[in-house]
This record gives sequence, C-alpha cells and structure tokens, in this order.
Amino acid sequence: KREGEYERGVVPDGSVLLTGGVDVQRKSFYWVVKAWASDMTCHTIAHGQAYSWGEITHNMNLTYKDMVGNGYMVRLCCVDSGDQTDDVYNYCAINREWAMPVKGASQKLNTKYMHSVIDKPTSRANGMSLYRVDTNYYKDMIFARMKNDSFTDGACWYTYHHCDADYVEQMTAEHKVRRSYRGQIHSVWELKAQGRDNHYLDCDVYASLAADLAGLREEYQQSYSQRNPTPPSVAPEPLNVDKVHKHNPLTKGKRWFG
Repeated sequence: KREGEYERGVVPDGSVLLTGGVDVQRKSFYWVVKAWASDMTCHTIAHGQAYSWGEITHNMNLTYKDMVGNGYMVRLCCVDSGDQTDDVYNYCAINREWAMPVKGASQKLNTKYMHSVIDKPTSRANGMSLYRVDTNYYKDMIFARMKNDSFTDGACWYTYHHCDADYVEQMTAEHKVRRSYRGQIHSVWELKAQGRDNHYLDCDVYASLAADLAGLREEYQQSYSQRNPTPPSVAPEPLNVDKVHKHNPLTKGKRWFG
C-alpha cells in the first residue's frame, strides 16, 4: 500500500533533500537513502546490505536523479555508533562533510535528540559532535506517516515500486506495547518476535534524524507560516514601505533550501 509510482534509485518529484542512515552490525552494514519533500513526506529510494565502509561511501556519494535528469546527493548521513564505535568515529571524522555519528538512547529523552561532543583524545573524532536519538519518538513518527493515506493532510511515507520483501519485513518487525517500569506504564517499541531483523527500521530512524539535523523541519515550518499567515487579532499597523523592503525575500538575500 505504501509503494510509490517511482522506481528504485529515482528521486520523486518535489524532493528537496536526500539523507542517509546506516545501521552498523558486527559483520555487515545496513543502509538506506531517503528523499524528502518540503512537507516532510519521505520516500525510500535505495537501500541495501554492505560488507565494507567503501560500499557505504559509494552509495552515500552517488548522484541520484529524478525523472527529468536532475541530480541529487545525500546531504547528511547518520551512522550508528553503538557497535564498532571506534571505527564509526574514525569513519565519520574522515567523512565529516556528510557523515555524523549517532547513538540510540537507552531511555526516553526530553527532546527528540541530544547533542554531545566526543571526548576521546586518542580518536581523530575527538571534539566532533555526537547525537543521541530518542528512537521511540522517531518510530512513532515513521509509523504515523505509514498510516497516513491523505495527500493533503500531513506527511506520508513511501517506498519505491516493487520493493523487496526483506526490507518490508524489517520495517514492520516491531510493534508498540505498554510496559511497567518503576511503577509507571510506558509505551515502547519492541520486536514482534525474538530473532526478527529490524535493521532497516533503525536506518529509517537515523535518516529521519538526519533530515532534522539538516534543517528540514525548520524550513517546513517557515514555508508553512508563509503559506498560512495567522489572521491579525488587532487592527494592522500602517504599511511601512521601508520595513517591507527590508524583510522582503525578493529584495533581500534568501537561503534557498534543496
């Protein structure tokens, strides 16, 4: 139901940003590349299992094209540092222009993610940013988008046409359950059955974090406010021409996103 009308590797119309996510395992890596529209709708355009850092570098530095040939590259890729931590730190330090180390938080955070700094003098990543991510928050967001069938109300989640079964099974390997912890009931995401793989779901979490870190949410809120101005509750001030020209994006430099 969530397959889009586009093929693997093709950037859908309306995309403004590509991000990546990598889940690091002992013997391999799982990776995904997501395309994001300005309303925060996301499309999976590529994914796979890799067996070397070189393969990750290759897939995250490809030029992905849309239907008319425009090229896009991954703006930011979040790499899981929970396993092979030193290797991940070194890899992200070497590729810091597009790679960022992250780690899933062991407990609920007060925010979607928390920023810290790597304090490891022996590592070339010493002083580099590290983000801890609230995985429950992002899984809530991902599954809410999967269930959203509206094209006009809220963001949606899609994958490319004829997506393979392994990806689909890993993306749906978890469900939300209620657990008691220290006398309080909490809702958490857990595997539906022990032993099921959920690596691509983790990749989706990291790619979603990358979209936030790249500023997509702020750009969306800004554009939404421009499209839907709040009606004034009091009489408007007299028009100030100098003020209008000062803040008009057509007469003042604007940072375009995409």
